Amino acid sequence: MGRRWQGDPRRRLLLECYLAAATDAELWRQRLQHSAGQRGLVAQCHDDLLTDPPDRAAVLVAHWLAMAQPGLHAWRASWDVQAMPAPAEYLALAASRLLTHRDELLLLSARFAPVADGGSIGALVDAQTCARLAAAGCDADTELCGRRQLAALEAAGDLLHGGVADPSGVAPAGQQLFLILGLRQHATVAD
Repeated sequence: MGRRWQGDPRRRLLLECYLAAATDAELWRQRLQHSAGQRGLVAQCHDDLLTDPPDRAAVLVAHWLAMAQPGLHAWRASWDVQAMPAPAEYLALAASRLLTHRDELLLLSARFAPVADGGSIGALVDAQTCARLAAAGCDADTELCGRRQLAALEAAGDLLHGGVADPSGVAPAGQQLFLILGLRQHATVAD
């Protein structure tokens, strides 16, 4: 699920918490809190279902995470994937611009119910995503305007691969559920 994850324990932690929670759209809160607790974190699950377009939701989530107490934060979102293909990836790429220079923040945005079919299920971005995009010859704003979030996140190494099984009866008709996790660690002070 991503090619750069083995060396970064924060990314691995966020991915493990996602995998624990995303397999059950009804018990996701309990599963997330249990998984986070096993890793020494407190998980705050925000009750509101995000239905704003992914670009607006990215701003809301990134700002909330930047102002929140350290720990794991979680939101659910529901988007029409016919109207907006790859909304989890769009949110992640849009949020990555706001995470630049914020090394204490990581954000994962992905579908509920991952399975191993090889397709994209979301992305995990951090303060260096835009720098990795630039090194690959991409620009987040340009890629967002062109709706090329999948290619951009793949170039940055931040795309999550797997697949989805539809958790039937969970999302409103025509919608798909997504899970957004944000990790905020204590800010480090430069010497």
